Formats: sequence, structure tokens, C-alpha cells
Amino acid sequence: MIILHDFRLSRQAVATLGKYGETLAFDAQSVIHFAPLAGHPDLFCCTGLPAPVLAPNTPAYIINKLKSQNIDFQFGKTFVGDSKDTISAYNVTVSSSFVIHHRRYTDPMIAQNLQGKTYIHIKQSFARCSTMALPGDRFITSDKAVSASLAKMNIDCLYVHPEQIVLPGLNYGLIGGCMGVWKNQVFVSGSLNSMADGEKIRTWLRHHGFEVVELDQGPLMDGGGILFVGN
Repeated sequence: MIILHDFRLSRQAVATLGKYGETLAFDAQSVIHFAPLAGHPDLFCCTGLPAPVLAPNTPAYIINKLKSQNIDFQFGKTFVGDSKDTISAYNVTVSSSFVIHHRRYTDPMIAQNLQGKTYIHIKQSFARCSTMALPGDRFITSDKAVSASLAKMNIDCLYVHPEQIVLPGLNYGLIGGCMGVWKNQVFVSGSLNSMADGEKIRTWLRHHGFEVVELDQGPLMDGGGILFVGN
């Protein structure tokens, strides 16, 4: 298993992640020229499918590493770039029963792998940044519109305020970009104590049987998610 993370994640956070699998820092500065997003793996890789779908222009060292580990994946059709049409094509939230994204921007290869899932169309195209899917079709989001849509469908979703999430270069980040999930463990890129909603998040996760792994003692950092790829 490979754990993809933003190359700017703290040393302590990476060291903690390293206890659970092989870490690999994600750096796409040659492709994404907007610095705050240049290390975000969730712009290039969609998980939650039978095999991850990766952008064809995912940095070569990432592709080579996955191949060397015999990790199964598919290439999508969309080349990620700085334009609105391409930057969010793989930023899709996928659970066992649902997919959340803006239909216009979903990469065609991802769309082909969504059979049997209910598509929840949203206006905001950065779905994976804002909304984390957990086992059991539960969600955590920092997008009020997503929260409202899921509530109408009686889908279990926790809304949290994003203002205290750090995303260098922007006013704040989003909760999905701070999280990753592996089986019953939810990994958080920082300490929940740094957020006003931190205890609410911790209590909700534990209530649903998840173990919370806080990677360091700093504020939550939006690094484009923590992606677990392979077995």
C-alpha cells in the first residue's frame, strides 16, 4: 500500500503516517501552477472505485511507484490543468452507494465506473476537497450545500466549519482535504483540538466506530486529502 500526501505535510505527520504504510509525497508543481493546490493528490487521483483512476499527466514518479508495487489503477481521459474544466475532474467523492460531484467536470473514465451508485450533482466542483466519504455511506463535509443535499436524502452527514483549517495561500481550507480513511481508521492531518468543531468531529467518528488518528499536534492542514492506494 502507498499513502499519497501533500509534499508540504509536516515531518511529524509523515512519520506518523509511515507507521501504517509506505508514504509518498505528492508534488505536481510542474502541472498545477496555483501554489496552494500544487501538492494535492485528490486533483489527480480518484479513489473509492474498484481501482483508482489517475490523470494521464500524474507526475511520472507517482505512476512508476504504483507500477513497481504492482498496484492496479486506471488512467482517466482528462489531463489535469489550471482551468476550471480540468482541475477538478478527479476531485470526486465516492462511497459504496453514492458519488458526489459536478456532472460537467467528472472524468469520463470515472463516470464509467459508477454503475449502481446514486449520483448527487452539486454546483461546487471540488467535491473531494470539501466532503469525505466514510464506510457505511457516512460523510463529513464543510460545504453547507452538500450537507443540505444529503440531509434531504436522509444520508448521515456531519457538517463542520472550515475557517480554522489551514491552506497556505488561501484564507482557509476544506475538511475533506484534511482527511483520509483506511478501513475503520480516519486519519486527520493535524490535531482536532485546533478546531472549534474538533470535539464534535471526534465524538461523531467514535460513535460510528471509527478510530481517529491525528497525525501531529498542529492545526488541520488541507493537503488535498490523504489517499491510501493499494492493499
